[in-house]
Amino acid sequence: MARITRVLILLLLISGCSMETGPALLPDPVPDQEMAPSKSGALLEILDVRTDDGQYKISYELTNQSEDLLGYGGYAALEKKTAKGWHGLIYSDAVFYRDPEFRDFGKMLNPGGSDRMVLDTVDIGTALNPGTYRLVKTVNSKDGQEISVAAEFEVK
Repeated sequence: MARITRVLILLLLISGCSMETGPALLPDPVPDQEMAPSKSGALLEILDVRTDDGQYKISYELTNQSEDLLGYGGYAALEKKTAKGWHGLIYSDAVFYRDPEFRDFGKMLNPGGSDRMVLDTVDIGTALNPGTYRLVKTVNSKDGQEISVAAEFEVK
């Protein structure tokens, strides 16, 4: 009996070690499962995804295709696609202390203007494992309406 127990424990350890670890995800899918890369004049594009030892730098561009100013900030959300839908990645609160610019407000994007930004997973304290992700950016129109746009990318 003791031998069977040892074998079962060994198998559990081996299977646990072989599981891929990934980012911490919110348990429930996000409410907005369908998001386009362009909405109400805001356009979001992924320019490049680079890796360095499991950490990723996601370069992206936000463009204002409307005729009004759009308000925005440095904050961007990451979500991962699972069998149950899109789930938000959990960021450590420390990211807001380390990077005061990582806020969802404070900048203005002129009509026809664009801003290139980089989201570094080191800065948000998470690693990405293979799968489909999307970067979500929220902007504010001149009348205070929140506009969320998302651009997908793959991690191999």
